[in-house]
Amino acid sequence: MRDYDVVDWFSTLKIKERVIIDSRVYSEDYLFERWNEDNPDDEFVKRVNRDDLPSISRMPAIYVVAIKGDRLVGWAGWIHKDSYIRLGGIRVHPDFRTEGIFYKLMEARDSKIGNIPSVAAINTKTMSRGLFISKWKKYGYVRKDIKDIKIIPKEVLETLQDFYGYIIVKNA
Repeated sequence: MRDYDVVDWFSTLKIKERVIIDSRVYSEDYLFERWNEDNPDDEFVKRVNRDDLPSISRMPAIYVVAIKGDRLVGWAGWIHKDSYIRLGGIRVHPDFRTEGIFYKLMEARDSKIGNIPSVAAINTKTMSRGLFISKWKKYGYVRKDIKDIKIIPKEVLETLQDFYGYIIVKNA
């Protein structure tokens, strides 16, 4: 056998690590510690300490998370109120934004929420508002006139609308 016929497959194969969406739900305290440990270049700030949120949104959320290898690379949160869900953000680390993690997190969060009426404010900092909204529409979130939404309290809808300028709902 000639030297060039010998192939070292272990050195030539590149095995791509898969992104795992954990089936468990995590607290904001866990997310704060783990995200900031794994991603010191992309700080997570607890909701209670965020000036970019209206006061009705400054309460801890619960989260589904995306893991790649040993690293937390994304999360999606929500706050369960009495009769509805207030979505609490979705974030993917910039190094992993081309891997479809956003969609996997949306699916995981939606499977946890089920058919409970949900409201989300559009507060994107990483892409155009139009692109962001189109991603949400794929999962059934739509813009509705506040007067046509009966299940979610009007004061919540009005506060979010006034603060962000754009809200979307699902099952409401």
